[in-house]
Amino acid sequence: AERDLLGRRSHTTPLRVPGVHQIELCGSARYEGKELLIGAPSSRKPSAAPPGAAYYRFRRKLEDGFTARCSFLLRPPPRGAAAQVATRPLEFALVLQNSSISAIGSGHKGLEGLTNYLAVEFATGMSDTILQVVSKPRKASVGESKELEPVIVHSRQSIPRLRESVRYALRVDYAAGILTVRYHEAVPGSGSKTAGDEKAGGGSVFRVQVSISRVIRLDSGGAWLGLLGGGGGGISISSWSYRGVVRDQGVMI
Repeated sequence: AERDLLGRRSHTTPLRVPGVHQIELCGSARYEGKELLIGAPSSRKPSAAPPGAAYYRFRRKLEDGFTARCSFLLRPPPRGAAAQVATRPLEFALVLQNSSISAIGSGHKGLEGLTNYLAVEFATGMSDTILQVVSKPRKASVGESKELEPVIVHSRQSIPRLRESVRYALRVDYAAGILTVRYHEAVPGSGSKTAGDEKAGGGSVFRVQVSISRVIRLDSGGAWLGLLGGGGGGISISSWSYRGVVRDQGVMI
């Protein structure tokens, strides 16, 4: 049965979602009903909210491959929001990082100041959205290997502007050094259409060659997997799931 973020049965979220006990909330992230809100101003205080983040509480195996999915919506600014809130761009990112379970920086999506991460991020503009894959390795200390070079942008492209109040499905796959990003508008009641459909609902797919283990320093092949974001009215998450690959068997768990 499908369940919402609170573990309750739901017929509106197409993907299995983690329970509250599995998630660590940071910054402005909070639950509101069936939704997980990130970087969203409250109705009582419609001023700009700080960025928010939510991570799985235990490191996830990432080095050998994984699939992460989520369904998200960019919220419009609340009524009465100040001009700087209403015009601030919405930014959202799926992040793999091995710094801290509560790692969150500054900036709209909370990445500024962080290190040792790889992120798939969306940044809305006036006429388009920038979708890019970026990373920032932790600098090597004295006596440590200098192998990890700080390659910041692995891929960057302009895509049609993501619209507010529209639900989108995102799927990120990693296998054999290839990161594949798929997204599309979620189709209500579509049933068979999931975040894995290429070009479903006007979406798209692109692939980036990147070795996670060379970009960020992992802990026994794992790191924390999370969602970060902020700006405008914030981001609403209605579903979120992860599957990792078992090296020897080559199957998903």
